[in-house]
Amino acid sequence: MQVASASGRTKRIRLTLEEREAALAMAPHMAPDNVLQGGEAAVLAWWHKLKNSPNAKRIKEDALFARELAEKRGRSLLCRLLTEQQWDDFERLGTFFVETGGVLYQLGSGRVVVIGDNGAPLESWCVYPAAVPLTDVIIGQYLHLMHSPAKLRQQACVTSYRSPLRPGILARRILRQAGYEV
Repeated sequence: MQVASASGRTKRIRLTLEEREAALAMAPHMAPDNVLQGGEAAVLAWWHKLKNSPNAKRIKEDALFARELAEKRGRSLLCRLLTEQQWDDFERLGTFFVETGGVLYQLGSGRVVVIGDNGAPLESWCVYPAAVPLTDVIIGQYLHLMHSPAKLRQQACVTSYRSPLRPGILARRILRQAGYEV
């Protein structure tokens, strides 16, 4: 993309589509008024200068630190919410099981999986907000399941498994390790 500089000369800048969208979304909150008054080209030039500034590295490091801190806090809260068995399963397998209302659910990958009586998955619910640490997503899903599974299902993109005839070897092993009879 070519933009006009303050001296009136045009210069070429390169931004990915994602960078362009980010610049246009962030500009009303971050850009000075004179940049906003200059239109889209001025916003994109401002963003290009900002992303290549010495502060950009520090900003990225701060964002990474904040993300890691959020994940650590989320894990700590999740540990306090789960039973010892559920936490152990989550630590070892990356998933754990919740039984509520006579229905068994598997959480841990960002999805909620409804488990049938024979240990086979019946449905998968995708309820995953963007830009949220995985542990926070799991906490939200867990609390929703404990309060109102039907409301969580309404908000989800539901995938039904057509033939839950027999659970796979991995599913049976995970269920047995978690203490369920299959």
